[in-house]
Amino acid sequence: MASRDNDVRVWRISSDTKEDDVPESFRSLIGIPPAAPGAVYSQRSIGDYKSTANSVVPIYTQSTGFTCGPACLMMAFASCSSAVAMDRSLELALWREATTIASSDGPGGCDPYGLAIAAASRGYRLHMLMSTDDPVLIERDDTEKDRELIGFVQSEFKRRVLAAGVKVDIRAFAIAELRQTIERGSTAIVLIDQMETHGRVVPHWILVHAVDGDHFIVNDPWFQPDGLEAPVDVVDLPIRDSMLERMCWYGETPYRAALIIDRFPGLSR
Repeated sequence: MASRDNDVRVWRISSDTKEDDVPESFRSLIGIPPAAPGAVYSQRSIGDYKSTANSVVPIYTQSTGFTCGPACLMMAFASCSSAVAMDRSLELALWREATTIASSDGPGGCDPYGLAIAAASRGYRLHMLMSTDDPVLIERDDTEKDRELIGFVQSEFKRRVLAAGVKVDIRAFAIAELRQTIERGSTAIVLIDQMETHGRVVPHWILVHAVDGDHFIVNDPWFQPDGLEAPVDVVDLPIRDSMLERMCWYGETPYRAALIIDRFPGLSR
């Protein structure tokens, strides 16, 4: 009852959980079967949610507080080819290529145009959906000097994106449109506000890679070990369409951003 009241969709146990951690008797009591061969978890759906998704795209959890975008890029790359090596070396290389953030608090995250350049330069086919033509992700910087710098670097990224032939649609995408895109086999790196997930206004990138009934299936590269979270808690997350509708607006004047990456073989550079 508590799970349903809090909109918990599944109970889940990692496939590498040991008997000492979760005894077989307890697993049987709560109705979670053993993990299928090759699966990273087993789960039980709660209420009327009947999940069919299971580790469609491998999870990569970011190793820093500012590399959610690169982590999502790597997962999107891995959905195109299993030969992609998702490791910290690639994570930080992508971050160096894609970041525009200037911050007195230390390193910052990546903007959509920078992420697009990092993907396009490796041969991936993609297009961008942006609801504004103005600079984005500048709200957290305190000085006009920092905001001007971000805008300048972002304009250079945008110039390179357009020169590379990447299509950029300046419009707010609809959730129904995002669903259709995913159903056609693409993945989407989507900017969200973490208020809905972590109770704080912070920009964050997630990877949407499947749909399942009235839910999107998402890999979130951020997890909190101090909050007793594990990677299995952030892979194949079911998020209701209506919830994602709220999550994927960010900014003082709210805007949306997404990178749509086509899945096809042979591009794993």
